[in-house]
Amino acid sequence: MNADSRLVHVNQTGITEIGSCLVDAIVDIAGEEGGEFAILSATSQAVNQNAWVKAIQTELEKNDRGLTLVKIAYDDDEFQKSDVLLTGLGLPSEMKDYIGEDNVCPYMFLWNPGDLGKLAGYTAAALATGEITGVVGDKYTAGNLGEYTIVTAKEGGTEVIPGPPF
Repeated sequence: MNADSRLVHVNQTGITEIGSCLVDAIVDIAGEEGGEFAILSATSQAVNQNAWVKAIQTELEKNDRGLTLVKIAYDDDEFQKSDVLLTGLGLPSEMKDYIGEDNVCPYMFLWNPGDLGKLAGYTAAALATGEITGVVGDKYTAGNLGEYTIVTAKEGGTEVIPGPPF
């Protein structure tokens, strides 16, 4: 994204939040004793997925959760190659046959598109009225979603993070 082409970006969720959420899910699946796990990503060239993998590794370095990362693998965006017990980010429409307690994916995470849209609307309104200008540290209230603060985006612009995946 070109940071100069916008005042502020309303991001779907943050990279750090995704890493933390996925490690929590791995701990839940592995149980209290922990264990070994692998990361299965769609492709080694996907910038966002590589950032999420790095966030998982960073979370593991910060907090010893009894987990050992043994491999990072790629399925080349072919979910048929992914027949293992897993959790992650994905479209429910593509994963519906695999999600649930008795399937390979006990649960899947994604951001809330409804809340993302609401937040984008409140952000645009706050920009339009001059309540915020899009600089780091600007704070505003987005209705029943609560208070938000503009932060620095990875590429140097600014962004608003609605919260962790759900």
